[in-house]
Order: sequence, then structure tokens, then C-alpha cells
Amino acid sequence: MAYLTSETIILYFLTVNLYRSLRQLFAGSEVLRQLYLPSYMNGAGYVCGLAVAYLHYANQQHGRKLNQKKWFSLAFHLSLLAGSAVVAAGSLFLHDHPPAHAAALYAGLDRTLVAVCFNVFLLGCFSKCKSALRSALEWPALHALGRLSYCAFLLHFVVLRVLIGSNTQLPQVSVLACVTLLITCSVLTYLVSVPVCLLVEIPFVQLWKALTDSSSSQVQRPQTRPAVPVLGHPVLPPHSLVKSFDLVANVRHGGGTA
Repeated sequence: MAYLTSETIILYFLTVNLYRSLRQLFAGSEVLRQLYLPSYMNGAGYVCGLAVAYLHYANQQHGRKLNQKKWFSLAFHLSLLAGSAVVAAGSLFLHDHPPAHAAALYAGLDRTLVAVCFNVFLLGCFSKCKSALRSALEWPALHALGRLSYCAFLLHFVVLRVLIGSNTQLPQVSVLACVTLLITCSVLTYLVSVPVCLLVEIPFVQLWKALTDSSSSQVQRPQTRPAVPVLGHPVLPPHSLVKSFDLVANVRHGGGTA
């Protein structure tokens, strides 16, 4: 989602700055400086992602099946539509004609609402809610792209800046040009992500697992000391190993003699 949002913002700047030099593409942009660059603007997405992880773990521990809840299935199917509607509303609120307080209210809530909507969709996918889109996303060919998603998130902006900066002529802004830029940047980003994932991400993840596993194995658990026999007092087996003696069961019924 962050990747597609970044692409949308860049395409917005390409459209607005049609007659500017590419070297000055981001110069003097208050939208980029106040809404895109600050790290705290993505805080809602991080918090919602952690909340989804904890909720999914709690549901697994307690055996709760969210895919059997009608209200959650409805929220799951409406989440993508609601999130897309919030994103599309930016074309209305981020222009000059709406009141300033309406634009400020939208700018303060849009990322939070988008994060909530798309994390509800993710929780529904994890909970295996029935959906044709979820079945398409589980296509085995997409597993490799999902493994490279973190590296692609870190590298996509660099690749995009290189593509835009290497063009010495003003682009012809059209739907076809925007789609071409999106496809080119996506393909190059994932190609660059392959060596970064193999040489940087996976080795560091394995190193972290090795360090954490070795540190946890060094923690000694308290062991119970074996019972020491005392003269005149035999050592009794644990209570779980002592076989209960039933006096009534050993009494012979009928004509037995004592």
C-alpha cells in the first residue's frame, strides 16, 4: 500500500509540475515536505499493523474464527472500497477551492483511515475470509514478490528518483505514460530487490535468529534437586507414580473366608 501511495504521489507531482524542470521537481513543495517526508505520518500504519498481528495471534490462541462472523466478513469486503474512496477523496480536498479546515481535517485523518481499512483487509486475509481477491493473492507465483516486499519498499523511491532524474526532457503526461512509469519502476525495483534480499536481508535475519536462539539457550532453567535418602526414611516415588490402593476392591465377595 505504501508503494502504491508513493507512486500516486509521484504521478501527482508529474502532472502538476508539467512545465518545470525535472531538477526542480520537488523544490518548494509543501505537500511533500509536510505530508510525505515526516516519518510520524506513517505511525498509524505501523500501529495498525502491530494491532493486526496481535489480534491474529490472540485469535489463533483462543480458537476464534473471524471468517465465521458475518459482521467481520462484511467489513472485510467493504474495507478495500472504503480505503480506495478515502484515497480518491484527496483529489477533492487537497485542491485550493475547499475550505482550509476541511483540507486540514482530511490531511490529518486520511492516512489513519486508509491504514485501518487496509489492515482490516489484511486481517480478513489472514483469517481466510472467502473472497475471490484473496484467492488471487494466494497465487504461488506471488509468493516470491511478497518475500521481496520489504526490500522493494526501501528501494522504490531511489529507483523512481533515478528514472525521473535520468530523463533530460520533459515527459508527455498521459495515462499511458503514467502506467508505463509505474510498470517500469515496479519491475526495476523488484529486480534490484533480489540481490539486496539475498545478500543483506536474509543473512541479517538468520544472524539475528542465531544470536537470539543462543542467548535463550544459555538461560538455565531451575532444576529440582533429587531426593536424598535419609537413614530410616525410605524415598517415596512421586505422587503421580503412586498407585492408589482400594481396600474395597480387594475384598472377596461371596463365600470367601477371611
